Amino acid sequence: MFATTARKPAVLIGVALAVVAAVVGGAILFTSSKASGVDLTSAKLVPADASLYVGMNTDLSSSQWVAAFDLVKRLGQKDPQQALKDAAEADGDVKWEDDVAPFLGGDASFFMRGGGVGELASGGRNFDGAVIFKCNDTAKALDVIRKRAGTRLEARSYDGAAYFADESSPGFAAIIGDHLVVAGAESALKAVIDVAHGKGASLAANADFIALRNDLTNNFLGFEYVDLQQIIDKTLLSDPAIRKVLQQVGSDSLVLHPIGGAITASAAGFAFQAASKADKAKNAGVLPRTSKLASRVPANALFFMSTAGIAQAWQEALSADSRKQLDKTLAAEGSPFTIDEFLKEAGQELGLGSLDEIMKLLSGETALVAWQDAAAKTQGAVLAEVANEADAKAVLAKLAASGKATRVRTVAVNGTEMTVFRDSGGDESAYAVAGGVAIFGTAAGVQTILEGKGENLSGSKAYTHSVAGLGTSLGTFMFFNLHEALGSSLGGLVGGGDPAFDALEGFMLNFVNENGLARVSGVVSIAR
Repeated sequence: MFATTARKPAVLIGVALAVVAAVVGGAILFTSSKASGVDLTSAKLVPADASLYVGMNTDLSSSQWVAAFDLVKRLGQKDPQQALKDAAEADGDVKWEDDVAPFLGGDASFFMRGGGVGELASGGRNFDGAVIFKCNDTAKALDVIRKRAGTRLEARSYDGAAYFADESSPGFAAIIGDHLVVAGAESALKAVIDVAHGKGASLAANADFIALRNDLTNNFLGFEYVDLQQIIDKTLLSDPAIRKVLQQVGSDSLVLHPIGGAITASAAGFAFQAASKADKAKNAGVLPRTSKLASRVPANALFFMSTAGIAQAWQEALSADSRKQLDKTLAAEGSPFTIDEFLKEAGQELGLGSLDEIMKLLSGETALVAWQDAAAKTQGAVLAEVANEADAKAVLAKLAASGKATRVRTVAVNGTEMTVFRDSGGDESAYAVAGGVAIFGTAAGVQTILEGKGENLSGSKAYTHSVAGLGTSLGTFMFFNLHEALGSSLGGLVGGGDPAFDALEGFMLNFVNENGLARVSGVVSIAR
């Protein structure tokens, strides 16, 4: 379980990182049912200018690991605690009580400063970072590291604090209270000691770190903090032209501001979230909302994607000033066409005067859905909330005509006129506008949506459990119905086969701007 490296440099820190992996698994073996938040005590020893910090919950009383246990049991593992312990000791190289238990004191972490990843990969002699454990028994934990690395440690002192060194590896370690610190460079270890002695600010007191951690959650399996300005060449990011480009493409918050991330477990499933400071959003696509169109599609949808405000985003991206700038760029590239001419040509391919015609219709929510019907045939449709139904019908008619529609006919479905036609490929498609929603898709798919029979997606367990497990509001999102998808492709396994396939419900990926943070969140929901 603790693999040492044949490469001499960074042996000590390499072993420490291997122990981190072991401890993450070990933490959940003896978790009680007592609920508590996670106190990342190691962050109080990490320098405030850390570019990367990864903290892991090893709190034996954490409700997060209790929830994780329950989820694993639902996936078919009868005794996950014992299974993990058996796996740890399987090769005979690890004794649980001697090699893992000493490290289980609450949290384990890894940090670095600057752009030190390359230094670690190349041997770690100058790597500016360390691994920190909060231990049950620091002396035993240090002895495990020493034995696994196969090194002799020389006792030294810095600012009145004892530490140990192995210059040949290199490797440095210190016991600070109930924490064990292992570093690849002496300067990194001394920086931690300085923080412990109050001679340097800690990451735990860093305003960005505090804000991100407090907003994301105080209870998690793992937490990550990344300051890309510390990792990427600062001279590059300080270039005004580079910053302007980043701002124009909307990536400035991801590069110019720190990013926080958390992995959590709940009754709904396993979730993750990443967030970074961002300006207040104006576009509806990333503003908190609920999906109205999810209630218009079948509950057995395999895939559902929803966004909003496409017309607004299109107008902002292609404003009069933007079009002038794009025309200048196109001219500089030697193009004989303007942006309006490009849009007109693209629109004509679809039977429209310009792409603007269809884009300006999409003022509300727009969604894409696909599912399999009772005959195992794939059905699908695009749905869009529209302000003007007459304009929507006219545009849909043009789109249908552009595909060389044949056998055009209209039928009444649940009081709504549906236009059915065969496209150039011979497939039957349809469109309709009902209740302020334009629908375009397979004929059977549009008919099913208009009929509205049976349970809809917004009321299904897979969807509602996924939404509940996200930990954020919905913005622009994608939902995958894992149970239905696995049932379609692995029918023999679902519903009486592998418990894991039976238990998996849905996967959701979401993008939203909420409480001043740009967020990416996701969840894998597991049946209760």
